Amino acid sequence: MVIAGLALGGGSSKGLSHIGVFRALEEEGITIGCISGTSMGAIIGAIYAASIDVNKLPKMAKKITASKAFKKLGFSVFKREEESRLQKIVHLLREKLLFAEALFKPYLVEETEIIDTVNQIIPDMTIQETIIPFSTVSLDLISGYDVIRTKGSLRDAVMTSMAIPGIFPYSEEKGNLLVDAGPTSAVPVFAVRYMGADIVIAVSLRGKLRKEIKPTTGLEIHLRIDEIVTTRLIETQTLTADVVIRPDVEDVHWADFSRIDYCIEKGYEAAQEAIPQIKKALLRKSSLRSRMRVFFSKRKKDEVTRFQKTL
Repeated sequence: MVIAGLALGGGSSKGLSHIGVFRALEEEGITIGCISGTSMGAIIGAIYAASIDVNKLPKMAKKITASKAFKKLGFSVFKREEESRLQKIVHLLREKLLFAEALFKPYLVEETEIIDTVNQIIPDMTIQETIIPFSTVSLDLISGYDVIRTKGSLRDAVMTSMAIPGIFPYSEEKGNLLVDAGPTSAVPVFAVRYMGADIVIAVSLRGKLRKEIKPTTGLEIHLRIDEIVTTRLIETQTLTADVVIRPDVEDVHWADFSRIDYCIEKGYEAAQEAIPQIKKALLRKSSLRSRMRVFFSKRKKDEVTRFQKTL
């Protein structure tokens, strides 16, 4: 049997489109053999892997984003809407103050607030107990390696994968300082390969690099460089996937959680378009010749995970 693995990318609110992807795959009867997620991909992936109930995901998303615990996380500070000139100035000043505060603190949101939110949406179980084999990917600030987590507390794994550097608290474990792997492994294709998938279906929430941006401050220059590096690393991984699903959510701000239904629909539409390609990849991998290629390719596992380790 061919194992199809799903690599769910990070993207904060854009990641809600993963729900639509699951819905489309279910409708077509495409069985997912393993899932790996980064950041929001880890959150949605964990919930689905633990329950295989796509119908409860939209309701849960709306419930949690409306909760007091979620609002305390402070995403609204970064959300941008149609603003007057005065509002834009106020918004910019507020953002600058936050970045200034981050110069003197390792993170802005207290750990208890993160725990309250995660406990409401992620079941209290181990990763080994999920119905579908699952993993999360985090970045270790000490070694510089991506950490693939395949065992232990599901809640802890999700928390480390969603720990946006400088905003959410990092996790200290076994000499590692773990944060969101978005900068290095925003779409965890290599992690899904590591889990034994014969074909990898990647869901990328990052569009093409915007070219109209002209940085005006030193901070904006550094942020632009970070955007360029992250985009290149994403392409490095997605190029190795068998199928890439790209929900059209470019117009959704990463901190805007008010467009849940829209994101889900965009994920559904993108997955529907990719169905023929997915079925073709499954058929191709089921041939004897392809199985032999998969067998020998697994001998190159050390090469695939050159900058990764497991916990």
